[in-house]
Amino acid sequence: MSALPILVLNSGSSSIKFSIYEAADGGRAKLYEGAVDGIGTDLGKFWIKDAEGKNLATRKPPLPRAPWRSRWSPT
Repeated sequence: MSALPILVLNSGSSSIKFSIYEAADGGRAKLYEGAVDGIGTDLGKFWIKDAEGKNLATRKPPLPRAPWRSRWSPT
């Protein structure tokens, strides 16, 4: 049997976590894990690690200022 990739997602109110496994011969091995954290906040972040826990990427994208804040909140 050939190996099959399996994507596992777990979504919460402000995050999406994921893992990618390889399944073959009745077993599975984790290849990657990561998350998008802080969705809907100013603290958003994406990260991904390999099976050994080595950090492959961490990104904190610059987010535009929400238009309603500039109208309703002091700058």
